[in-house]
Order: sequence, then C-alpha cells, then structure tokens
Amino acid sequence: MILEAHVGIGIMGKEGRQAARNSDYAIPKFKHLKKMLLVHGHYYYIRISELVQYFFYKNVCFIFPQFLYQFFCGFSQQPLYDTAYLTLYNISFTSLPILLYSLMEQHINIDILRKDPTLYRDISKNCLLRWPIFIYWTLLGVYDAMVMFFGAYFLFDNTTFTSNGQLMTSNTQMMFGNWTFGTLVFTVLVFTVTFKLVLDTHYWTWINHFVIWGSLIFFVVFSLLWGGIIWPFLNYQRMYYVFMQMLSSGPAWLSIILLITAGLLPDVVKKVICRALWPTTTERIQCVRARRVFDRIVVYQSSDSLLDGVAMSED
Repeated sequence: MILEAHVGIGIMGKEGRQAARNSDYAIPKFKHLKKMLLVHGHYYYIRISELVQYFFYKNVCFIFPQFLYQFFCGFSQQPLYDTAYLTLYNISFTSLPILLYSLMEQHINIDILRKDPTLYRDISKNCLLRWPIFIYWTLLGVYDAMVMFFGAYFLFDNTTFTSNGQLMTSNTQMMFGNWTFGTLVFTVLVFTVTFKLVLDTHYWTWINHFVIWGSLIFFVVFSLLWGGIIWPFLNYQRMYYVFMQMLSSGPAWLSIILLITAGLLPDVVKKVICRALWPTTTERIQCVRARRVFDRIVVYQSSDSLLDGVAMSED
C-alpha cells in the first residue's frame, strides 16, 4: 500500500510504528489527518502548481525574444542579452520571489479551509495542472515575449532614444545599438514576470515585500554597476554605460511602462472576467474577505474623523 500511494501517511499507534517509520509523513492521532489534507495538502497543491507553471512561463518569456532576434541578425547566433543577464536571470533576478511564494502562499485562511471541506473541490482532479491551464501559461509567455521584443523593436525603428531629441545617425546607431535593444527587452522582461507573480500573490508579509521589491532593486543596482564601472578582469566592456544611456532617454522610460502594462493587461482582464462571471468558491470567499477588510478600514477611518471632530468641537 505504501509503495503504491503517491504520499504515504503513517499514524503512530500501540500496534507498532513500522508503517510510520516507512511513511512520508507521520501523525500521532487520526484527527490530525483533517488538517494535513484540507490545509497543508491544499496549500501544497496551490503552491506547487504555481511554481511549476510560473517557471515555464518566465523561461518562455526569456527565451522566445532570443529566438525572434535570430530572424533580425541573419541567424548569426548573436545573443540578445548580455552574458551576465543570461547567467543571473534564473539565479538571482527572478528566483527568490517564486521560491518564497511556493513556501508561504496562503490564498485562504487556515481556519476557513478547516471549517469548509468543500473548498477542496476547487483543486480536485488535478484541475490546476491540466493541459488547458498549461497552454494558457505558455501562450501568455509567448504573448509577453512578443510584446517585449516587437514593442522595443518598433520603438527603436520609429523613434529616437537620444535624450536631446535628435534623430539616430550612424554614430548614435553604435551607441544605441543591439546591446541597448537587448537591455531594454531584458528590463521589461524582469519587471513583467515579477509583477505577474505580484498579481497572483494573496498572502503578503514583510518577507514577500523584501524579496520581490529587493529583487527588482538588485537588478537595477547590478545593471548600474555592471555597466558603470570598467572592470579590469574583463577583456571586453560591451555593456559599458549602456544601462545609464538607456535610462537617460525619456522614450525609454515611457516604453518600459507601456510594454509592462501591455504585457500584464490580458492576464488582468482574464482574472477580472473570470471572477465576475465564473467565480469559484475560493474566489467568492476571497472577495468576501476583501470586502470585510475594506469595510473595517472605512469604519476605522470614519471613527477617527468623528473623534477628531469631537475633539475640535470641545476645543
């Protein structure tokens, strides 16, 4: 039985502990099985499904622009991103937020999951890891990648990136060339995939804020240092002053904001429509709790204003 099961749960009893020793998880009493299944099992499935599909999504967003770039560089194997960006994307820039999500996410309160076993129906039959959900994440990654690449491409083709408003010439083409183009695409990429995880996060703590916003700050600081200092141990300095030149351009700032918004807009619209027309039991409870929190804030603010009015009248 233990060999055939996906997860072995052993209950320690008087008849012996051999089954508990060979199980994946051991509990002292049978009543603890309820919390293990309805709470920890529920959380585990939500976290692991987001973890697996988000990794596919963010790597599709990462690789597909490089694939598209080959059609514009004569299939010369010229990389779109700098080597440091290629190395640190999955190691430093986008790894910690999703790992923390997979450890701490709680889309519904523990007490609600224990009191309402019917919520388990929303994740039954492996509904979050089916092919339609996987295809949606993949298509979303392809869409975001195309928005990043072609948005930056048409921006380079039709507008100027110089801070003084002059048109591109052959000299400025070298300054605002393929590395600036790749840096712009990569900047939009890092912010888009991170904000996508922000939209999916329901349980916020100071650790979430520290890791998510800290990852974005680390990317910006690293880019400034990587392109702002002449490193003596490198034989090339192809990224020298590229990031600073890009940020010195007003159109670059505008394009980053517009491309991030365009990349996240379909997912936001999909979430709003699905929650309004076909909400699950879990989403209904989330909406009710959000309204209660909002009502508490409104009541608290109104009580403070009343107290201030009484104090002023007494004065």
